[in-house]
Amino acid sequence: MNLICLRSKVNNISYLFLLFLVLTLPNSALPVIVSVERIEPLSGKTITSARTIALSNALKTAVENAAKEINPTLDAKSLGKLINENPISYIKSYRILDENRIGDDYRITLEANVDSEMLKDKIKGLKVNNVKSTGKPSISIVVLKIPESDPIIKTLPLSEIKSEITRVLQGGGYKVQESMGDIRLETYVSVKTSESKVGRSMYYALVNVLIKVKDKNEKVLNEVSDSLYLNGTDLTQLSLEAIKQAGAKAADKVKLEFDKKWNIGQRLKSKTIEITFVGFSNYKQYELLDTLLANSTPGIDNITKRIFRNGGVSFLVLSSINQQELTKTLQSLNLPGFSLRFENASLGSIQFSLVAKAE
Repeated sequence: MNLICLRSKVNNISYLFLLFLVLTLPNSALPVIVSVERIEPLSGKTITSARTIALSNALKTAVENAAKEINPTLDAKSLGKLINENPISYIKSYRILDENRIGDDYRITLEANVDSEMLKDKIKGLKVNNVKSTGKPSISIVVLKIPESDPIIKTLPLSEIKSEITRVLQGGGYKVQESMGDIRLETYVSVKTSESKVGRSMYYALVNVLIKVKDKNEKVLNEVSDSLYLNGTDLTQLSLEAIKQAGAKAADKVKLEFDKKWNIGQRLKSKTIEITFVGFSNYKQYELLDTLLANSTPGIDNITKRIFRNGGVSFLVLSSINQQELTKTLQSLNLPGFSLRFENASLGSIQFSLVAKAE
């Protein structure tokens, strides 16, 4: 027999044997390879420090994503245990695909080989509350500064915009996560400022927020933008409030588009009621009310829109209870530092004013 022919047959047999082994291995024995991208704001940190944090967070995210592949119904509490209990121990190896500084952020992209056997054993040991899928996509958010912005943007914590967008989306029942989601919101922020020295010194801030809605393949599904113009005597505080409000307004537009696609059933079951609050003394009061209405007020299924006007805010909510019951529920809210005073109501509309509590 020809030697070359013999070698060929041996190679074919070896290949088929190896293929058989691979096909008969349990899924958990196969390596889990996860690609992850993380961005860490410099915010006064050195590049070395920002890189270390970005790398650590990327590896944690890799473990989280691998856990979801092994058990897609893991609840947030179980995932939290995995991430908080030495997640790096599940990483067999990793390689950095790309890393660079982008403006005032440090980005790192890596590919991690996760020990699936070890991770599976750990998951088995957890008391897992499986979560039923809502049919809505998971969402991740990244915030980037537009280079043409004025220098003030370097002093602003852009994590505040991310928190605003997260609050809006979670209020609509959408899952927002740190790891790469089914939908990725690339949020670009620009701040332009000016000063008037006529009489009392006054500052002006114009904020533009652009959100690109992308799928996992980086395809742009939609783009929304919003802008906000504010004035005041404290430039930093003024700019911060402007980016937060503009971020919330842009997020409302994104959520509205999401609701058209994934929230139709809920819209049919609930009634829309407009709740207006006036008399805010600071932005923190708005944030607190927004969080309570979105996440922990019985009877409110979803906030569909936020409208800032005349020193107050109106929330358009989907309510599963009638207007009278919703009014009583809101009056019973225990709020730190202030209470809600009922002012008036009409069909589909309720108005409250904020009253400071006596110390």
